Amino acid sequence: MEATQESTQPCADPRRMGLNNSGLQEQDLADIICILHPNSHAAHNAVAATAASGNQHILQRDILDYETSDTAALDVALRLSSNVHDLGSGFCFGRNKARCDILLAGDDEAKRVSNNHFRIYLTGDGIIMLQDTSTNGTIVDNCRLRKTQKENSRMLTNGSVIQVVTGNHSSDEVRFVVRIPAREGFAMQYTQNILHYFERLQRVVAGAAHNKTRHSSHQPILSSSVNTYGMHWEGGAMYNVTGQIGKGAFATVYKLATKQHGAIYAAKELDKRRFMKNGILDQKVDNEMKIMRDLTHVSRTCFCLDVHRD
Repeated sequence: MEATQESTQPCADPRRMGLNNSGLQEQDLADIICILHPNSHAAHNAVAATAASGNQHILQRDILDYETSDTAALDVALRLSSNVHDLGSGFCFGRNKARCDILLAGDDEAKRVSNNHFRIYLTGDGIIMLQDTSTNGTIVDNCRLRKTQKENSRMLTNGSVIQVVTGNHSSDEVRFVVRIPAREGFAMQYTQNILHYFERLQRVVAGAAHNKTRHSSHQPILSSSVNTYGMHWEGGAMYNVTGQIGKGAFATVYKLATKQHGAIYAAKELDKRRFMKNGILDQKVDNEMKIMRDLTHVSRTCFCLDVHRD
């Protein structure tokens, strides 16, 4: 399965339908983990199938209470407060109504969609991850994931694209674009809700002994920063820059997460110009780089060093 080209068919944007897709309510900003905006006709059909089985995962769910069954302008919202089939698995996507929270197909004819195709979940550090659990695979940001392969999970960021082929044609592809709310002014409330979410998760895990090894017991480490963090290095192919940890006179430390597993690291960025003497880099910087490369923190957070060269 290969990533397909962008759809040439028009897809309804909620903002064009009279709905402001960015205008979330206050309770949404503190509750919604992420929003999945349908970007193909098959994705709109998936939203309609999900709405028909229950509207708790629909962002504009109030509209369904008093308007027609037209779901062309609706999005999927993954909420901390939602009731799901398996809290330990997060949010399950597929074609089996009895096992999945969000349906990727409206009927059992879409055989390329597995009963349980993929799941979206939060790590103990508050990182949003997608893990493929299917036979035919899932594409995230042009990276093909498959449960039988080593690379079967991927971190989701604002603007990530999720693709699932449901039929024999590219037009049958379910495609969602991920939106993560900015949460300005609501970061603290969102953090509190996430802590309550993990407490609820731990209670469920404690009541099911066979699930105990699948979840981390430590409290999530959350960043209150939003979207842009100021780091000159963007993380490359392996990392996403997710927050700023601290800042001093000569260096800034940033929080990173691996794209494949969501593992947390820290990167220390130095302004190289501050450590140059007569065009030669101070030996202290070279020594610090060697130390940082060999350092592993007890909380499994490792440190790497990046030097700004401009």
